[in-house]
Parts: sequence; structure tokens; C-alpha cells
Amino acid sequence: MLKYIKEQFPSDDQYIRNFAEGQKWVATAFIEPAKHAKQLARILSEQVKNDDKAGIVRTVSMMEGISEPLEDAGLKEI
Repeated sequence: MLKYIKEQFPSDDQYIRNFAEGQKWVATAFIEPAKHAKQLARILSEQVKNDDKAGIVRTVSMMEGISEPLEDAGLKEI
């Protein structure tokens, strides 16, 4: 799955690139949930610090979509 997703990154279509990025996050959440949770926390912290409301919405939405693998790894605080 990651191989296919990586092939979508060079797309000229911003929607495709954003979708591929989201899918990459979902896939890596299953592979390395603890590392992934730390990355998401860092990103969300930066977005809050910079008052990036659109970024916060995207990140929180993504977190909801990947909550299962994170919870399975015992990362319920996220």
C-alpha cells in the first residue's frame, strides 16, 4: 500500500497529493503507531502555536481516522 501511495505524491493534482499524504499517515499508523503518534502531536502542537486553524482541522480529522491503530497500541491519550 505504501508503494502505491508514494507513487501518487508527484501528481500535479493537489487533491491527489493531499489524499495520498492522508493515506500514508493511515498506513504508517498501523506500522509504527507510537512513532506516528509523536509526529502527530508535534505537528498539532506547531499548528496550535501558529494558529493554523485549517491545519488543526486536517490533523484532528486525520487523528480520528487513525484512532484504531493508535488505541490498539495503547495510545488512548491521543
